[in-house]
Amino acid sequence: MHDFTAVFEALEHCQTTASQFLKTVLTHRQYDDQPIVRDLLLHSTEVLGALLAHPIKTWDFMQCCAKLISDLYLKEICHTASEDGGWHFGALTATTQQLEDFNLDDMARDIEAHAPGLWTFVGLFLQCDEKQKGGSGGNLGTEKDVDADVVMDEQSMDMEEDYWNEGR
Repeated sequence: MHDFTAVFEALEHCQTTASQFLKTVLTHRQYDDQPIVRDLLLHSTEVLGALLAHPIKTWDFMQCCAKLISDLYLKEICHTASEDGGWHFGALTATTQQLEDFNLDDMARDIEAHAPGLWTFVGLFLQCDEKQKGGSGGNLGTEKDVDADVVMDEQSMDMEEDYWNEGR
């Protein structure tokens, strides 16, 4: 175990707290090149993990973490759904050609690339759903293709094809 007495004394000498010091060096760009800042950023997941593992953490801290993550996902969702994001859909103005050209795989790849937090979060929900169903995709069967997508049985595929061919 290291003796940090000199660090504590230095903070006291500067009339600052550890939290004030960290907030300042992490939010003022003038300190970006300091070794301590580079080290904090390099090990930020470990630092956050230590804060989360501390037995005296508060509910407020957990709520703050959840809010920060929620805000990140919301920002990713808003960008993805915006016209600039490329996946904005106007049901009233959509053409048949746009519907026919739509490719779910393209959309999934784009969301994975441009909204990685959201992509991971949705993946967690799907894993949870899969576990609750005992590994089965409902009435779709359990066989999966190379991409780990559930393979539909013939009856389900016929029903889906009939649905999409109905109004033609």
